[in-house]
Amino acid sequence: MNLAIRRRAQEYEKELASLLPGYLEWIFNSRFYPDGILPICFQAKDLRIGDSKILESGKAWRSTLKISPPDDRLTSKYFGVYHPDVLHDFLFELKSLDLLSLLKQSERITSYSLPLPCRESDKEDIRGISDYLRLENDICMDSHEYCLLIKLDVKHCYPSIYSHSIHWAIDGYENVRNENASTLTVDLNLSDSNGFRIDKLIQAMHGGLTKGLTIGPGASDIIFEILFRKIDREISELFEKEKIDAYAARYKDDYRIFVKDEKMKQNVIDVVEKVLTKYLLHLNEEKTIVGNPFELLQREWMVDYHSVALNESREGTKKQFLWHLARIADLQRTYPYKRLLAKYLSNSRYLPKNKEDMRQIASVLLSLSDCFHSVVPFCISYIEKFVEKNKDVEVDKYIYSKAKNETNLYNAVWYLYYLSKYMKYYHKDFMQEMKGKFNNPFLLSIYNQTDQVFLDKKISGAFYKPNLPGKIYDQTKKYAEIY
Repeated sequence: MNLAIRRRAQEYEKELASLLPGYLEWIFNSRFYPDGILPICFQAKDLRIGDSKILESGKAWRSTLKISPPDDRLTSKYFGVYHPDVLHDFLFELKSLDLLSLLKQSERITSYSLPLPCRESDKEDIRGISDYLRLENDICMDSHEYCLLIKLDVKHCYPSIYSHSIHWAIDGYENVRNENASTLTVDLNLSDSNGFRIDKLIQAMHGGLTKGLTIGPGASDIIFEILFRKIDREISELFEKEKIDAYAARYKDDYRIFVKDEKMKQNVIDVVEKVLTKYLLHLNEEKTIVGNPFELLQREWMVDYHSVALNESREGTKKQFLWHLARIADLQRTYPYKRLLAKYLSNSRYLPKNKEDMRQIASVLLSLSDCFHSVVPFCISYIEKFVEKNKDVEVDKYIYSKAKNETNLYNAVWYLYYLSKYMKYYHKDFMQEMKGKFNNPFLLSIYNQTDQVFLDKKISGAFYKPNLPGKIYDQTKKYAEIY
């Protein structure tokens, strides 16, 4: 079968093999922090995987350092950073395993979501975005071959993953759990195997918890892919065994499955559900969609967004900009799962013509952040574009006043980062006021302009780069759609 998604699987296999010698070192440094959540000054530097573990066995349990961007749907998604000592020991153990085998692509499902460095040919600066676009392009290329497309999504996936399921994926479910259906007994084999040690180290990275995977770091994505590529291989084997003509692409926990025979759609869903349940995961019924490939490949939110955004002009007026902003805000309410305001503010071509317009737009954007709490970094990045060209103390005062009343740690970090870059005469006063609300290493690092992250670490290396050059709008533009 000459499908684009199958050719992509072979391409990814070769790419991983070529990267493997330095792959885990790259994960340790370049994917230590979650993409796009913190300002660019938070970067891991000079981390190395040594010749032995750092921490004593049984004394390595550390909770993750968490940060949670505000969510406009009144829910929370916590991103996190692993303590570097226990992360080192996890990567050290992983280095001894056969990663090529653990991450082998399945025969029927192509995974697009393993963290890999950007190619020189990538148009997008973020590899995850590029790979997701490749998935969509490949599905479009293959859509003529099949009459049916099934979209499946795993329910609360990262928070639902058990460390034990990684043990089963590495050592083999049946080897670890010998289940007797007639007597309803289970004999566990908990010998000191590869999977058992990885299981324990994953628990160590999560403060001893066995359920839930930290969202954001590259190490989490590797753990995720080890589990899901095992799941993919088992699904593929059942497709073969039951003679189901189906091929799929997967990005994270999002499956797109092509089926030729409409009568087989329930069989396909049953097979996927059966394997997921084995690993204590479940499908999200609300996001299970079956339909014609053309219909399901169209994204209504994107059509609506571009019908507004593409009408904007650099030569437009303040009134036109505010009209476009109001229309995008309406679309944001209609499609709460999408970051349409972030996308618009990152790509808008309009800039105010004078200080009066600049002050009005700055005031509106800061007011907008009260309605959509998730857009604070994108609002201040837009303000940065015209402040650096037309310095205005009044706009500085607006931001300082807004920052003083901030109660969310994530937004406070971005405000303080802005203050430290553009209003040095304010940021110390701001920090003194914020100390009563937050005592956090991210804020302390920016305030002191020194590395305050993981001061108790044994490993050498840094986690904060003071005075790192770079514009806020350049940083946020890359990540406008990433979370």
